[in-house]
Amino acid sequence: MIVLIFCLEMRTDRLVLVLCTVAACAALCVARRDRVGAIVSTDLFNVMWTYNNSYASTKDLAGPKDWKKYWGMCDADIEGASQSPINIDTTQVPIAHAGVLPVTFQSAACDTFVRNIGSTLSVMPSDPSKCTVGFTTASGTKYKFFEAHLHWHKYYNHRGTEHKVDGQGEAVEAQLIHYDSKFASIDQAFQDGEVGNIAVLAVRYTVAPTAENATEVLSLNQVIVDPFDQTQYMDLSMNGKANIGQFSPYDLIGNALPRTNLPMFQYNGSLTTPSCDAITSWYIVQQTVMLSQSQMHQLRFFEHVNKSAAENNLLGFEINDNIRPVVPLNGRRVVAYPFLVETNFSSDSAPDDSSSQPKGHHGLSTGAIVGISIGVGVIVFGAIAAAIIIAINKKGRSGYEGINA
Repeated sequence: MIVLIFCLEMRTDRLVLVLCTVAACAALCVARRDRVGAIVSTDLFNVMWTYNNSYASTKDLAGPKDWKKYWGMCDADIEGASQSPINIDTTQVPIAHAGVLPVTFQSAACDTFVRNIGSTLSVMPSDPSKCTVGFTTASGTKYKFFEAHLHWHKYYNHRGTEHKVDGQGEAVEAQLIHYDSKFASIDQAFQDGEVGNIAVLAVRYTVAPTAENATEVLSLNQVIVDPFDQTQYMDLSMNGKANIGQFSPYDLIGNALPRTNLPMFQYNGSLTTPSCDAITSWYIVQQTVMLSQSQMHQLRFFEHVNKSAAENNLLGFEINDNIRPVVPLNGRRVVAYPFLVETNFSSDSAPDDSSSQPKGHHGLSTGAIVGISIGVGVIVFGAIAAAIIIAINKKGRSGYEGINA
């Protein structure tokens, strides 16, 4: 604005005036961008990567389409890439002839805590050495439970899962991460780098169409409802964890589902976060589990801005769309164990409207807000410039007077 007023006071010609206006607009946009960056850039995902491409474009962050620039393993398009998640085409999935459950669960309740890590909620044993939760595959490999993550979408109940089945997404995907128990820690399993060192058990949730037929996964309340006041905001320090007491991670599969002869899809891929190491065996429960609309709404109130920033009304937004897009299968084999069952798809196969949005939530990502702000700024200054040029043509008026004419 100062630049613009200077030009007006100098009564320069129209071309220079327009150039000054454009310069003023550019200065405003840069200032806006710098202000946004100053507010939130230190709060997100260790400031390196994000699931949100539009937000990443306004910051020095890598969105999913740019992960491969920093972590070569994340390039899903190179020949032979074994990345995750994928779309499972059931018409191309053979059924394992063994006809046996691929895993045997060793379930136990462990002292557990929940932490908001900005990109998701993390569910971990307080003392892994005292937690005997794990599973054994049909081939005899024993896996030890390490951590559970949740994935969901801010608005749509059919876009919250990373893995799709016949192109269909669901509301939430819980991923229970394990490592081969022959290693002393998950870090050692990663360093060894062999396929199968990491195993992820995934279960997909669908929202109950009505409250009357909702069958809530009660254990999910221990993760997202009971500790909400302590975990609503991001806290990357261990001080932000909420102890939820004795908890059995496999209850996230669903209290109503049997733990024997449980149909699963299995394939080899990667974790769905950088650095995308392709050493993961995926076990995806074929059947979906029901959660209530109230539980779905509760998830959408978690923030990935820290509490102090929120209390000072600084820019922040909900954990949302923490989903890596599906990637090519690249010739890999997906197998159904022990047989193929019909998936219980969610009731909202068509996109939701705004009524699915939790009350009190704004509807735009930070990237969209910044983009709209810049666009509005350009339009406003363009209108001002046009008004100024018209005013200059009016005899007896200066440019400055023309602003208020």
